[in-house]
Amino acid sequence: MFRVNNNFTKAFIRYCSTSNKTTSKPKIDSAQNDSSCKLVPLDSSVNIHLHHNSNSFLSYLLPTTITSTTSNTQNELTLVGETVELIPLKREHAQDLVEASKDGELWNIKFTVIPNQETIHKYLDTAIAERDKGTSIPFTIVRKSDGKVVGSTRLLRLDRKNGQAGIGYSWLSASVQRTSINTECKFLLLTYAFEVLNCIRVQIMTDRLNEKSATAIARLGAKLEGTLRHECIMPDGRIRDTLCFSIIDSEWQESKSILLSKLSRK
Repeated sequence: MFRVNNNFTKAFIRYCSTSNKTTSKPKIDSAQNDSSCKLVPLDSSVNIHLHHNSNSFLSYLLPTTITSTTSNTQNELTLVGETVELIPLKREHAQDLVEASKDGELWNIKFTVIPNQETIHKYLDTAIAERDKGTSIPFTIVRKSDGKVVGSTRLLRLDRKNGQAGIGYSWLSASVQRTSINTECKFLLLTYAFEVLNCIRVQIMTDRLNEKSATAIARLGAKLEGTLRHECIMPDGRIRDTLCFSIIDSEWQESKSILLSKLSRK
């Protein structure tokens, strides 16, 4: 049981075993219709199970009640999973983020923008300015096991009138890539977008040269819509072509099932 209020908003997504067998990994069946989970007012207690097949050992607790769109709520929004916590990006995270990017010298990757010691303050200023305008919700990614900062991600291009959002500026320290952290980050962001913000479409874009990222996005169940030619100019002067993927609301349950299955195997 937890509470949602206007001062500090948390979206909790928890694994809850319904079996006494603690040694077995949970198994996921096809996602069921979640229409029984209704919106309740802010400042209410929430304890909602998204039920799967009765033979499944896994269910999730998810608040579907975070409806405030004030800048204060965006500034305080935290998404909590089993292995990772997405906390509001702040300027005091600067050195921790630099240390995270040193793990793999990520700033040398040419098809993405990842901060180093020289660029971190501009990186933070841009992200926080977007949050203040209400168009982006930037997060610092924290590993729960030791409280270490391991990367950053954002919900961006927020358009509540048209039910649109994007996921981008996502990066992880080299040592935690190909772990459940990335999967859980995407699950938290997509669940919040579709089940709290009630988005009808979430867009994920990546550099055409970033084949690893494109493959990972497609494995979420996202559909490739096309290529945006000459979409932007990268810091090194290269003109970037961008692959545009999306998940729409009618596809979310399928993508959700894919993500739950991946998480159950971790």
